[in-house]
Amino acid sequence: METLCNNFPSKLTFGHDAKRTLLVGAFALGTYQGVKLTGNFLAGVWKHLLRPGYDLKKRYASDSSECWAVVTGAAMGIGKEYAKQLGRRGFNILAIDKDESEMEKTQAELSRLGIKVKTIIWDFGKISNAESYEAFEKELKNATNGLDIGILVNNAAEFQQESLDMISVDRLFRASSVNSLTPALLARYFIPKMLARYNNGLKSAIINVGTNAAEIQNPRYKFAVYGASKAYLHILSSGMREVWGDKIDIMTAIPRQTKTPMCPVDYCFTATPRAHVNAILSQLGHESETYGTMTHDIEYYMRFGMFGGFVIDNMIQWLNEGESKKLISAYERRMS
Repeated sequence: METLCNNFPSKLTFGHDAKRTLLVGAFALGTYQGVKLTGNFLAGVWKHLLRPGYDLKKRYASDSSECWAVVTGAAMGIGKEYAKQLGRRGFNILAIDKDESEMEKTQAELSRLGIKVKTIIWDFGKISNAESYEAFEKELKNATNGLDIGILVNNAAEFQQESLDMISVDRLFRASSVNSLTPALLARYFIPKMLARYNNGLKSAIINVGTNAAEIQNPRYKFAVYGASKAYLHILSSGMREVWGDKIDIMTAIPRQTKTPMCPVDYCFTATPRAHVNAILSQLGHESETYGTMTHDIEYYMRFGMFGGFVIDNMIQWLNEGESKKLISAYERRMS
């Protein structure tokens, strides 16, 4: 062993060719990163600042009838903002939510803005089998009878703050019912109708609202149940787009940190529902998957797309940990 150590060089040396190879490699890596950064910057400027959004009414509505948008989870937060902004763009709104009191307030607010609104009060957490779904579908058929539905916003969600080992069986089933099964059932219901519209020369759109907690690379603190139940919708949306994307605009909207009644804390890079939804609707018909705001695109790139981004990611996780604890406490107070 001593002989081996004595024979091992105390200082590594590189010949001229090795040094040249290292310099060329470093230059190539730097050039690649520079080109990548420039390309992402220019794409972001085009996407967020220069590219005009579609006139959604012209794109999805018929000249001969009023066009409606179905928005789930429409009483508060992001869903309410979808209802307001789509209403301002000329769509009538069918709003679906479980909270009757908040839904009445939202309906009154939308009506004051001159938006025509119909509502369905339904708790998606109670859709647990074919029989319970058929009861909802009957209500949905009655509410949509004779309506021209051009847009479906699969927004309704239920947050689970508990870790997997602590969550109740009932809450675990609700996570699947609200976050996974109901969006699939609604898409199943409306896709044939949207394909019939396409055959009559009309475009339709489905916005599936996911979450950054559903992305495998994104840390989710202790919220694995919520993230996993929403990941179902990400995969479903991608599959829907693969099959019907040439006939229906199918977008996966991925809110990152957005302050709503469901997420009432102040994470780093937190956006407002208004800014998020405005960005989503300006990109509808252009993008298949998006975080919405330019701020969230930049944040994602710094954490997961940039060389050395793990340093920024770890720093943001550290800064956000306190807010995640506040979020858990807020939900525990609500449930107590």
